[in-house]
Amino acid sequence: MPSETPDSTLQQLPAGWRSLWRAEVVSLPAHIVSEAFTIFVHAGGRDAAHLAIQRALHSMFPAAYQELDEAYCNLSSAGELVAEGLSERHVDRLFESAWMGEKVDGWVRAPVFVVPEAAALHAAWITAQLDHASQYASLAFAPAPGVVPDALVPAAAQRKAPAQAMAEATPLVSPIRHHDGFLIVGDRLVINVHPSGGRDQIDIHVSATARAIAQATGQDRDRGATLGVDVDERLSFDLDEIRIEGDVLTCAAQSPFMARYAPGVTDYREGFTVTLEPGQAGAVRQALAQLRRVLAGYQAVADHLRPWLSGEPDPWNVQIPVFHLVVARVLDGADQAAALAALDKGAHSMPADTRQRIADPALWAALDRAAGSPST
Repeated sequence: MPSETPDSTLQQLPAGWRSLWRAEVVSLPAHIVSEAFTIFVHAGGRDAAHLAIQRALHSMFPAAYQELDEAYCNLSSAGELVAEGLSERHVDRLFESAWMGEKVDGWVRAPVFVVPEAAALHAAWITAQLDHASQYASLAFAPAPGVVPDALVPAAAQRKAPAQAMAEATPLVSPIRHHDGFLIVGDRLVINVHPSGGRDQIDIHVSATARAIAQATGQDRDRGATLGVDVDERLSFDLDEIRIEGDVLTCAAQSPFMARYAPGVTDYREGFTVTLEPGQAGAVRQALAQLRRVLAGYQAVADHLRPWLSGEPDPWNVQIPVFHLVVARVLDGADQAAALAALDKGAHSMPADTRQRIADPALWAALDRAAGSPST
């Protein structure tokens, strides 16, 4: 851990942030708040910080006024956080929550800033995570010797090279069909792109191989590991929230937590960014284009069936097999008979009249118009 004095560490923070205090809110009843979060307040000392947090929580959750003394834990001042942290930027240390050796291994979850500088602090929290993820990914995903001929040429210069030269230097990577989506596999990096559970967004998982992790950290791993996001971070994105610029993949969506607790803050995002291996950017674009067709086709089928499903409180027994039918038709080019066979394989309790309606030629025409015919 850094050996700086508290006074010297605080001088590295913006003046208005030196009086920050942080606590984890973990013990409110589930019927009052559904998830834990981290709260930040201004205070001149520990007693004042306790009072400020309790006042803020009472304002947010008045029904929990009897629970407030036990609702939070791990109260820490900005000075303590900065002195204990590891990040090179002292501001980033305000958001660290776990460490592994000399590496930051976790960040505070769902922060709530009850301070005038809330917008700037939320931006700093996002920046800290994205910058650290990018630095780690750049180590793990550095191309192996010989993959890129001009390995010493700066990335910016490579992006400005003529398109033909770039095409010749970039290896061909093709998406691999996997379940309801695609895998984009490289030597060090695997991208899993598939429709979300709600079948209206795209899930993107980024994983590195054991070899890449070992080279980046010096530690052997017996399996791959996810980089850029951890298992509880947001993984589902609208198509317009996924961007590829050069070899950098960025997925950033509006924060539902901010929308709930700070509805006036609309210009912040949560997600991740990662540098792709050569050739993977084009493959991710191909996968996204195909999944766009899947989502459009499924929406058309759902709209067609909605009049008959409106009385079902949760028609999962129809939605899931119908989605497999759409995937078979759009991604695998299945004809109607083969797609219906995929439907029957996944349907265990579908209403009989619904099965008949799915064979309706009008439904198939709507699907093909929205997604594009398998022959196109």
